[in-house]
Amino acid sequence: MFQYEQGTGTSVQVTFTADQYQLFAVPPAGSTTTTTSNLIADGDFSQPVVNGFETFYPLAKTTLASAVNSINGWTVGSNSVDVMGHAYWKPLPPGSPGDSQSVDLSGGAPGSISQTVSTTAGSSYLLKWYASGNYGCGQSTKVMHVFWDRKLIASPSVNTGGPAAGKMVWSAESQVVAANAAQSVLEFADATPDKSPCGAVVADVSLTADTNA
Repeated sequence: MFQYEQGTGTSVQVTFTADQYQLFAVPPAGSTTTTTSNLIADGDFSQPVVNGFETFYPLAKTTLASAVNSINGWTVGSNSVDVMGHAYWKPLPPGSPGDSQSVDLSGGAPGSISQTVSTTAGSSYLLKWYASGNYGCGQSTKVMHVFWDRKLIASPSVNTGGPAAGKMVWSAESQVVAANAAQSVLEFADATPDKSPCGAVVADVSLTADTNA
């Protein structure tokens, strides 16, 4: 709570909650604030908007009648991937991982997505994402491979509980990566051993400058 006086001399008391107070808090004198921006285009896979799910294919397979390769900012590799719409996974409360859209990295069979990112050679970055798996079919434990400039940097696995579970199990993942050039390549791929069309799922990808470097 704070009090101020209007020009008429009338005192007015205003009460803020703790969260509201943070919006108005003023940094100490001499301090600086740092803002970070996500270098990943469409890290929440919100474009294009799909209903249910839609399968996306590599450019080499666009001769197929159903082939599509236009996930905003991302390049599809290997077999294919599925973009999962907002309402596909249930329950999925607002603010949950994948609340916008997510990608099952195995469409008809294991696939991948990659993106070339503008970076600064010699700088380090914090990569964050959520890993899960499509519990609808195949083995319960799904495996994801994450590559940075074609080097495997992470291999998270998530036990979904299988079809009986009926809900998503999300794992928050992060890695600090270093850039060696003006452009770096990030890739997510399904590595689940059974190679079923229900694979590892990725959501909410971000890449920001590593403020701890």
